[in-house]
Amino acid sequence: MFMQTEGFMKVYKNILKLLMFAFFSFNFGYASYLNPKLKKLILDALKNSNYIQSLKYSLEAYKLNEDILKRIKGPKLDLSSNFLPFQFQHTFKPVSKNDFLTSFSLGLNLNYILYDPKYNLKLKNTKIDYNRQKLSYLKEKLNIEYTFISLYLKVLNLRCTLWNSS
Repeated sequence: MFMQTEGFMKVYKNILKLLMFAFFSFNFGYASYLNPKLKKLILDALKNSNYIQSLKYSLEAYKLNEDILKRIKGPKLDLSSNFLPFQFQHTFKPVSKNDFLTSFSLGLNLNYILYDPKYNLKLKNTKIDYNRQKLSYLKEKLNIEYTFISLYLKVLNLRCTLWNSS
């Protein structure tokens, strides 16, 4: 009887959503653990206070690690070179086994930026022309829930600072 109620379905959907979020987060975290370049790019995104720049870094990380992320059913993003016109000139450090938890946290953050529908990046059979829409459109969308995510980034940034100093 309870299984057929509206309340049960609401709880079931929330649990399912949480499990999916955990699955995506784990995959991003594990991908950053396997790929030092991806980890470095996410670290740079977390350190950058500019919201749009953080998004750019995260999208570049997504693009860079495309082959691993193909296994994950996620949004199809238009990652054209016109949208990401800059080149990264970083020196990458190797990732040690002790950094897995940090990588997992970074994966959580990347997952939040890429998959949360509040950021209008979960596309439904549509292709947004980023060249035409430009960053002003994304900036407007990204202002939603700015306080929460900026606080979250600050917490993770502290962890990244500690990781870099070791």
